[in-house]
Amino acid sequence: MYHTPDMRPESLHRQEKNGTPSTVDQDEEEENEYYERLAGRAGNWELSQKPRPFHRIGRLLLGVVYNLFCWAGIVGLIYCTYRYQQTEERQWMEFALVSLVTFIIFQIARYTNGLALLCPLCHGTPLYEKSCRKHPRANKYGFLNHRASTVFSIITRGRFNCMYCGTPFRLRGR
Repeated sequence: MYHTPDMRPESLHRQEKNGTPSTVDQDEEEENEYYERLAGRAGNWELSQKPRPFHRIGRLLLGVVYNLFCWAGIVGLIYCTYRYQQTEERQWMEFALVSLVTFIIFQIARYTNGLALLCPLCHGTPLYEKSCRKHPRANKYGFLNHRASTVFSIITRGRFNCMYCGTPFRLRGR
């Protein structure tokens, strides 16, 4: 796992420093520094690799559509609830319920599709975010999480990076 001994976190090859045991925070910091150094050294070949074709384009685009409908359902629910509170017309409550049902249905579809869609290299789930460590080259835009950033990247550029292994993929074939 470690490429050279000088890159290993110190906590993995020593138990105590100056007679005091290392703390968990120190171990995590040293491990993070190790991964940053590793990313810096490995970044040369990672930056030069070309995007690979993603062969399950239909399922990936279906996941993108499910995400868009989920977001539209939430926005519709918030707007219709706000309008109902302002006007107290029954139609806005009906629209809010339709938006809620739309959100729930597409949330279930997004969840099942996201678990079934796997990265061909690392077998991670590009449209279902887990609490695992993310790769430094993963798509991350501003305040969006990794899944939303991946969807945004697919829509705008037609390509994305796997959030777990950092491999770039394109939607088109060769």
